[in-house]
Amino acid sequence: MKFGIRKPSISKKIKARTTGKAKKAVKNAVNPLYGKSGMGFVNDPGKAVYNKVYNKTSIGADKAVGVVLNTGGKQQSAGNYASSAYDSHQNDAKAITEYYGQYSSAIMKNDYASAEKYLTLAENASTNIIDLHYCYNSWIELTYKQRENPHYLNLCIEYCKKDIDMFPAFKKAYAQENPALLKDGILLIRLPSFQQLAIIYEKQGEFQQAIEICEMAISYGLSDSTKGGFEGRLEKLRKKQMKQ
Repeated sequence: MKFGIRKPSISKKIKARTTGKAKKAVKNAVNPLYGKSGMGFVNDPGKAVYNKVYNKTSIGADKAVGVVLNTGGKQQSAGNYASSAYDSHQNDAKAITEYYGQYSSAIMKNDYASAEKYLTLAENASTNIIDLHYCYNSWIELTYKQRENPHYLNLCIEYCKKDIDMFPAFKKAYAQENPALLKDGILLIRLPSFQQLAIIYEKQGEFQQAIEICEMAISYGLSDSTKGGFEGRLEKLRKKQMKQ
């Protein structure tokens, strides 16, 4: 994991603006959800969290050169700012990054015991609500993979509820860091916890609880990964409830 100023790469910059840009255009034409905020977490939660921490602990060389930040009335270069940020957050950020790296590796090997160990360490090291959000959703991923065991299914439900309960506070914090993702009061990202909990309740035959989760998600302006969204899911749940 890089801390401070990232090493510039001209070849990567050119590739991103030529070949990479063309590939993204093709993928976006095939899959409208490609590249949308939140999809990285859906496809690879471990990598998404790693990237989140990486972007917090380092700064691009192009942004560092010639940029001056005003910090408490003192002029400080961006390079020095990145260095001071590293000094103040080094231990926590480095630890969390290492834990998520080990977690991702364990998940790929289906070593759930080790994945649980490193995720517990990452949760204990998380110091803000955004980090907790990513941690809770990693727990949701891990425990749902083991849903045949009632203990892990209950843990999955617990972490879904934790993430859902803190959504208003998470929305405020996330919007402050990413104002472009807040439009007309709606946060333009997908939160897996709402969809996952609705799915669990539906499979358990707890249609009323699933309906309430969908209604809550709709009230927040959220969408899931399906074509019909939470509105379509809500309609299907109500039909199933009527047949009970």
